[in-house]
Amino acid sequence: GGHLDSGSVEAVYHVRHVSSVEGTEFMAYVVVVAFVVLICCVIMFDTWRRICSQGFSSLCMTARFQLLLDICIGLMVPVFYVLRTYQNAGSGEHVKGTLKHLMEVPWSSNSLSFEEKEDKFFHALHDLEISLVSETFMHLFAFCVSWAVLLRIMQLTSAHPRIAVLI
Repeated sequence: GGHLDSGSVEAVYHVRHVSSVEGTEFMAYVVVVAFVVLICCVIMFDTWRRICSQGFSSLCMTARFQLLLDICIGLMVPVFYVLRTYQNAGSGEHVKGTLKHLMEVPWSSNSLSFEEKEDKFFHALHDLEISLVSETFMHLFAFCVSWAVLLRIMQLTSAHPRIAVLI
């Protein structure tokens, strides 16, 4: 047979942080979410009132853009927070369960083949990866919502220079 005279090995890795919100922190989070959803409902009500009182087709292009942006923000923010609350509600148990499956792979067992052990390990690793992808999606969604809110703030502050200076 042949032998390997020289070679190199390269390992690429990424570190991701997983945490869960539980107990009193979760209850405080739910209170904040309820407050934010209430504010969004007020914004949506005001937007609906403006559309009904003036008619959408009679508004100038800037006012139409503002109303559409208000509607997007009014829908995206509550959706984000409801999804995030649902995600946080069971996050502690989900993380514990996923890590438990990773740690319970019986590597020293003689009754299972190496392929079966690998399957168990990679199945648990896949569950963890799905959780991380879900978390990444929520961060991306939060980024989009933040941009929409920033755009609306910029539009509101352009109404008067003194307001823009305050912000």
